[in-house]
Amino acid sequence: MKSRSISAKMMTHLLVPYEVLIDESKATYRSWGMGRTNLFRSVLSPTLGWHYLKLLLKGERFLGFAPDMLQLGGDFIVWGTGGIVFAHRMRDNGDRVTVSQIISELSEVSSAALRAIT
Repeated sequence: MKSRSISAKMMTHLLVPYEVLIDESKATYRSWGMGRTNLFRSVLSPTLGWHYLKLLLKGERFLGFAPDMLQLGGDFIVWGTGGIVFAHRMRDNGDRVTVSQIISELSEVSSAALRAIT
């Protein structure tokens, strides 16, 4: 039950105009090819340390550790029919897609969809 309260906390402050999926069972993680990392790449990674240091210097606050620090995630754009139209699977905990890249991908997918129906 602890993970549900973490999910609920996470969603409380996200005001997004689209559906956000949270997979507490991690079945989707496995089926979409997201693996696990090791302790070094999870906690002791120089890349991840640098990333967090930059965030802290910008005034961001540390939100705590994830319940499963070894589970890698990803960034996906899923079409309304369920097809994955963009996928970035993390190689380590510091391997994230930029917000601008996600927005660019959403724009490209939306444009392609509009061209297909007109």
